[in-house]
Amino acid sequence: MAEKVGMEKIERAPGRLYFVDKQGYVGSSMIGHKGGKRRESKTAVHREKGKLYYLGKSGYVESTVRKSGRAREKG
Repeated sequence: MAEKVGMEKIERAPGRLYFVDKQGYVGSSMIGHKGGKRRESKTAVHREKGKLYYLGKSGYVESTVRKSGRAREKG
């Protein structure tokens, strides 16, 4: 289950891909175009190792525990 970690609400625009960068800021870029990245948030979230951060449907940054790779099948 995801938990809300960001306090700033980001309004989504159609045709843009949203992500959380290494510094903890929300950024966006045009889908299908190279470059053109821009910062969408004014504040950064504190990132912890082992968690995945993303912009949720609610418009806030959310985090969840990152799962490890697939378990190998015995055979």
